[in-house]
Amino acid sequence: MKFKQREWVAAAAIVALAAGLRLWRIGALPQALQYDEALNGLIVMKLLRGELPPLVSYPGGREPLVFYLQAAAVWLLGRTPGALRLPMALASSALVLGAGLLARELWGRKAGWLSALLCATTFWPVYLGRLGTRPVLFPLLAAFGLWALARGWRSRRLRHWIGGGVLLGATHYTYAPNLFVLPALLLIGAGVLVLRPAVWRARWRELLLAGGLAAAVAAPVLLFRTVIAPQDSARPQELAVFYAGQGAPDFARTVVAQSYLTLRMFVYKGDLEARHNLPGRAVFDIWLLLPLLLGAATLAAPRQRWRGLFVCTWLLIFLMPTFLAKATPHFLRACGILPLLFVVPALGLQRMQRWLQVHAGALAAALLPALLLALSCMLTVRDYWLRGFLETPAVLAAFDGEDAQLVLEINRQLGFGWLGTNLVALPDTHAAALPLWVADSLWDGSPYAQFLAAQPPAAGGRLERVATAQLPAQHALLIAPLADSEKLKASLHARVVRSTAGYVLVEWSP
Repeated sequence: MKFKQREWVAAAAIVALAAGLRLWRIGALPQALQYDEALNGLIVMKLLRGELPPLVSYPGGREPLVFYLQAAAVWLLGRTPGALRLPMALASSALVLGAGLLARELWGRKAGWLSALLCATTFWPVYLGRLGTRPVLFPLLAAFGLWALARGWRSRRLRHWIGGGVLLGATHYTYAPNLFVLPALLLIGAGVLVLRPAVWRARWRELLLAGGLAAAVAAPVLLFRTVIAPQDSARPQELAVFYAGQGAPDFARTVVAQSYLTLRMFVYKGDLEARHNLPGRAVFDIWLLLPLLLGAATLAAPRQRWRGLFVCTWLLIFLMPTFLAKATPHFLRACGILPLLFVVPALGLQRMQRWLQVHAGALAAALLPALLLALSCMLTVRDYWLRGFLETPAVLAAFDGEDAQLVLEINRQLGFGWLGTNLVALPDTHAAALPLWVADSLWDGSPYAQFLAAQPPAAGGRLERVATAQLPAQHALLIAPLADSEKLKASLHARVVRSTAGYVLVEWSP
């Protein structure tokens, strides 16, 4: 299947649509910086100073690929939340292309375009690209890795098997669901061996090559987790809903409850966390419910046996991270299903179109699926942009908006850096009229300020640190903890400029 010129144009249009939904006001919304994003920023600053990480991972077992991508963006744009989020928004846009190519390879051109459109406009992957942490990188590499393997299956060309193995191995440097990649490949390979022995005899070399390359690329991070720093890998046990010594009745009830919570996220109630999702919004809206059911029926059809089994196996395996964990459903932990998820409603739309072609004519067959896609896209735009979701108190709280106010106060007083809406850090114009002092207790407890402050505190500079017991000896602005506000208000040297929930800004005149 060679791309024609109009196909390149269509692919570019779909990716442009995806990028537009993900990049709009990326520097301004949410006007905050979530704690994990702030920690990423501090690690990025270490990288830019030449302080390299351990072999493959940072403390806490966080995979390193995200930090190198964000370091490039911060080097180019400066220290802003948008600089941390831009690589992830671009990765989410590229995921659209990967999901479309994979579906196209498995089910043809039309399924590919429909899958790409669904991935471009569905709320979950759109919002996933707004978070400046690492989850979206896993489905991106997995989608292109699976596409390469699917092409290799058809073409028998070694470069496709090599590319697929390397990319799937590289997922181990992205996000936690990578723990399931090698088991998934082993299970799929075993399925080919048992169910299609003739195919195994014809392709065992390529299958072993891809699996071996994936294992070889993954080996450093697996070694790091199991031998070098096993304590950094304790988090999965902390999050698990199943536990040692659990009785059989409790175990059975937990299985039923987790299964229900996991399956209902597709059509009824999704992730409740405002940092991951519009709280409670299902993966698919009402307009895609019928295509989803028709697509599931299509996968179960006898003529789709092998491809359907492959898709269902992958989806079930990569639902396990959220099924096994507390707070199900959790859209970040379930991100491994994204490469193949949109194949299901895409096949349903195709099946609907074929039925309408026979029973209602070509016009209805063209219009009804297009209308459903358009209505679904409109719901995403409405919920995401028109209703100001990213500016709601729930999202600002989820992204630690109150904590980000300190750094906004610092930068606005200095007059440069990130001032709340800019993607690129504003240059220093030397506009600050008074030196700015910030209390040690506020600075030391704020990774947000440590990353986003327009310049680090320095003795004799425009921004300095001070212990509130040792107040500035010069005319200056002072940012102090709210607990000190009454003492400062009582001083003849202090004039309160602003008081917030977390700090007080005073003008100090000794």
